[in-house]
Amino acid sequence: MRSACVLRRHACQDRVDFRLERQRLPARAAPPRMWFVVGEGALTRPVGGYDVLRGQLAHLSDATEQWPHITVQVVRNSPP
Repeated sequence: MRSACVLRRHACQDRVDFRLERQRLPARAAPPRMWFVVGEGALTRPVGGYDVLRGQLAHLSDATEQWPHITVQVVRNSPP
């Protein structure tokens, strides 16, 4: 029987593999239409610091410019 540590390592690797595969989706020859709905708070909360947040926002912006089949929609925290 495997130890819990080994099982966790395999589960972690499975998650990493899944995420890496998902990141390749936009560049496929026939990519799916991708629509992401993000809460405004997630775009203003500097988890990891402001440099990390700046990089994440730049990545979202670049992705929507590079791949027209990707849409990012932001849901406001409160009504206007």
